Amino acid sequence: MIMENDEPLQSNEYLYKSNCYNDIENNIDEIEIPEFTIKHIQKIDKKYNNTLSQFNDFNIHSYDLNHNKSANELYDLLTVNELYNEHLNNIELLQFKMNDYNSLEIYKLNNNQIHTETHITEYLNKKKGKLNMYLEEILPIIINDAENLDEALTLLTNMSIKNK
Repeated sequence: MIMENDEPLQSNEYLYKSNCYNDIENNIDEIEIPEFTIKHIQKIDKKYNNTLSQFNDFNIHSYDLNHNKSANELYDLLTVNELYNEHLNNIELLQFKMNDYNSLEIYKLNNNQIHTETHITEYLNKKKGKLNMYLEEILPIIINDAENLDEALTLLTNMSIKNK
């Protein structure tokens, strides 16, 4: 039960439980905070590396003796390498963000306990802060890395088509 000044707040308790367990507009459960671990980062990195490793031209030092690369091909290859370096920076940044994100602790509210309005507000603020960190800081890095991979894939595909 929610207490303020030792008096039950029946309406606030109802609203709190409704918000926690049922979204009034969409009739869905409480929003879950996304899990973000080193496994997620390793999966992103592995996908990136596996995709790029399918192309023989990815290595800037892989010259055929009978084949001279044009200036455009070299430029594209340098761009792909720059995108790969950006990917490595994204992975490192994601590891730092993951540590910060997972250090934000959100405790579970026990329905059998009496909660004050301050206690509930603190819980909701921490949960909102963690969700905002994921949506505003982590997700844009993941999206940027996916766009980076798409651009590198496009360049490598175009290079392999020109070489055939």
